[in-house]
Amino acid sequence: MCDVRRRGGDADVASVQVGLALVVVVLLLVVVVMPWSLVDAAAAACPRQCRCSSTAAVVRCSAVSRVPVPVPPSTLVLDLDHNHISLLTNASFGRGLPLRRLRQLSLQARSGQVYFFRFGG
Repeated sequence: MCDVRRRGGDADVASVQVGLALVVVVLLLVVVVMPWSLVDAAAAACPRQCRCSSTAAVVRCSAVSRVPVPVPPSTLVLDLDHNHISLLTNASFGRGLPLRRLRQLSLQARSGQVYFFRFGG
């Protein structure tokens, strides 16, 4: 048989309640505040000539003559349509953070404009 005895009475109950309240506050900070700080970090990393989605998955730039930096590393779509970019090489992307998640690079030219691309080893 188990003998459970109460030690300290109400003081022990109060300390347990305070401990639980602290745990709840910490969990709220992790669940609610942390995602907002990540969104703010993504927005802060957005180049000034660009508009970035809240997670920086989509980055749209205008009035640029070269790939802006820093493009957030979380970028999936980089939209450089209708800009003034005439030459695009490996070095165009080497000035910023690696874009390992990039899945789409949009480079629709303005009428009469020709793009030259040089990529490789």
